[in-house]
Amino acid sequence: MKRHVLILAVGLVCGVVLGGWAGAGRSEAATTPGPSKLALIKQNDLAVVGRRYAPDFRWIACGLATGPPHGSRTGRCRRGQVPTYGSYWALKSAIAAGKVTSGMTVLFDQETWKWTPPREQAHPRYFIRAAAQLARAHGVFIIESVYEPTMAAEIAVEVAAAPYADVIAIQSQKTDQHPEQFTRYVAQSAAAIRAVSPDVAIMAGLATDAGGHPVTAAMMDREYDQTYAMVSYFWLNAAQWPPPTGHGCAPRGCGAIGARFLADIAVAPSR
Repeated sequence: MKRHVLILAVGLVCGVVLGGWAGAGRSEAATTPGPSKLALIKQNDLAVVGRRYAPDFRWIACGLATGPPHGSRTGRCRRGQVPTYGSYWALKSAIAAGKVTSGMTVLFDQETWKWTPPREQAHPRYFIRAAAQLARAHGVFIIESVYEPTMAAEIAVEVAAAPYADVIAIQSQKTDQHPEQFTRYVAQSAAAIRAVSPDVAIMAGLATDAGGHPVTAAMMDREYDQTYAMVSYFWLNAAQWPPPTGHGCAPRGCGAIGARFLADIAVAPSR
């Protein structure tokens, strides 16, 4: 099993943790991965795994779905974190109000949940594309993620967003219990995205307990190694799933599994 050592330069840490990415459109600095390809974690999931790992991630997401309990509310954003938006209209309002400005990075997470209005859920391809075009027009670096009930529907939305977004995040973490299925999911999604946008950065999701079912660090290691060459980045999830949905360590987020995975890929806690 290959292992990849994470090396973070001082300039990179300052650019991501303290200030976000500067410039409009796709930034070469923003889309050039480090050796581990670790990139994004939500602030509530970071608290589960251990805040000492914060400098090892390029982006720490805040806002929607990052507040307690169990990441079910809106968490407060701190300086340098990446705000999350679940609606095109919410993002548009934030830009109009000066809350999101040129050079900032945002996470646009369009799902079948309370933060994405029914109208946008009914037309996901249109609105995810519109959000990316809006961001680009205002010099905002946008990471786009979508959840749909089927793999085919999800890929169709990713393909619609790919020519306009800076990063497309594949929600592959829901297949974490089955490494071969996970690999096929990432491979098929990446191929479809690359067919319409060869240069867009692709991020795959990994999770300690997707859907409330804990996995092992060894399973995550396998998925990471099998898809490493297919993607630009990885998104680490360690969500807290309350009972009865959450089993075993899932109500606590299974932070030990996440820490073991990070150790396995040679990412040490920063000191």
